[in-house]
Amino acid sequence: KKGFVTATKTQNIFAATVMNMGNSEHTVQLMADDPENSCTYEFDDEQITVGPGQQRDVDFAVHPKKGSPLGSPRLIGFAVTARSTTTPGVVASSQAQLEVRPFITPATIIVFFIMSILALTVWLTQPKRPEVTLDLMMSPTRVTQGTKVTVHWVASNASAVKLVAGGIPIGENLPPEGTQEVETPLIGTLTIQAVAFRDNRQSDPATVSIKVDAAPIIPEPKILDLTPSPISVNKGEKFTLTYKFDPAVTKAKLGPDNIDLDLRLNTILIEPTKLGENEYTVVAENSAGKSVKRTFKVEMIEPVLVKILKFDISPLEVEEGGKVTMNWQVEKASKIEFSYTGSQIYTLDASGTTEIPIVGKTTFTLKATDANSKVVTKSITVQVKKQPEPPTTDPGDGGDLRGNSGTTAGGTTGR
Repeated sequence: KKGFVTATKTQNIFAATVMNMGNSEHTVQLMADDPENSCTYEFDDEQITVGPGQQRDVDFAVHPKKGSPLGSPRLIGFAVTARSTTTPGVVASSQAQLEVRPFITPATIIVFFIMSILALTVWLTQPKRPEVTLDLMMSPTRVTQGTKVTVHWVASNASAVKLVAGGIPIGENLPPEGTQEVETPLIGTLTIQAVAFRDNRQSDPATVSIKVDAAPIIPEPKILDLTPSPISVNKGEKFTLTYKFDPAVTKAKLGPDNIDLDLRLNTILIEPTKLGENEYTVVAENSAGKSVKRTFKVEMIEPVLVKILKFDISPLEVEEGGKVTMNWQVEKASKIEFSYTGSQIYTLDASGTTEIPIVGKTTFTLKATDANSKVVTKSITVQVKKQPEPPTTDPGDGGDLRGNSGTTAGGTTGR
């Protein structure tokens, strides 16, 4: 086998394998040498005992006696001998090689010289390294959170510039000279760096630092009141929106039409744009840009054309079997229906007068329908006068009744 040593690796570890192919046990003496006596050999065990059919591995280190940092590699051949101490005629040996590698060879010196010339040539012919300067343009070095600052950079020997703020790239492939606004979202020290590039070369980073203080606490925006009235309007009519905001609110808009709400007022008239349900959203913001929103709905319906101008019944209380007089007048109705307790439904003209007999408590209902199928109803209830009850005699009031008739008042009444 073959091993090697260098200027930093002064020895090589080999392993010798001793096998007993005989039928008796042998104690074996291990040794090694080379023709030029150039190396020293150190065995972990110089004598080992190997039984019949057994195999033993022994490590040993090989050290060159001398070495030179400068020269050519050389190869040292050596032999390892195992001799039985009990039977000297039993001997076995094996060959190995150790390569001694110098720190520097002539070939290395030549290659180093050539590479130095090439490196010097490349360095002399290579374009100059990019350079960049960075500064704050009309911006302070201490700002409050959320304030934007403007940075200005100038690069030489460069084709592009990269900006990094707080470790996050904010601009790639920027021109060699320019300006850019930088946000300050976090409290603390914000470090902004500019690096110039040209081909595969880059400059040292130019750096500016900005101290970012906490912004003043701004209260959350709140919508204190948002009330539409009425919540159902006829087509073409408007409803009134009453609103009230917390003092922290600096701007409020009404959607979906994005109408600005005047914070100096508290009401606005709004006309729905479509039949059915109309949904509106109010968004209120504070000076920090935080917002809150609330939604409400208003229904727009077709207007009711029909009107009951008059529906009177008199008197409202009659004797049982008496009569009442009904007067009515309806405008813009396509159909007029009338009914009362226990009666069928009658169809009436637009106006008129009639008498109706009363046999008990009665509710009269007038129902008018217009061309849009909108219905208006009105009801009136007539009461029947109660009949006076006959007077009764309390037996406790006349103790003499029992003596005069010979019977009790209760008995007489029962008959």
